[in-house]
Amino acid sequence: MSVWKKAACLNYGDSACPSDAKCVSRDAVCFDSRTCGYDGFVCKSEYEDLGDEYDDLLDDCKELAHEHDDIIDKYNKLLNRYKNRESEYEEVELCVRYATTLEEVKSCFNAG
Repeated sequence: MSVWKKAACLNYGDSACPSDAKCVSRDAVCFDSRTCGYDGFVCKSEYEDLGDEYDDLLDDCKELAHEHDDIIDKYNKLLNRYKNRESEYEEVELCVRYATTLEEVKSCFNAG
């Protein structure tokens, strides 16, 4: 069985590729076909761009994680302050409830 190929006239530096192949320039750096997607290859400049985008996303993610941690810290501090105030309120409430004189009620507020 013979395979017919079309003839081509090429200028200096031109190259010919089969129709089922992908042609790249001579100075292109190509990686394994499993490097990126199903396209078969990725050129170095595209790979570097993807790396830069990944680094930017990673920096954004780290910044968001830091902001999240700050929010959690602020929340915990506010929660502790609330619990302390609630405890103080309960102490004053019990003191006033069991006070039998006006002087005892006044002392409830001066004690804390």
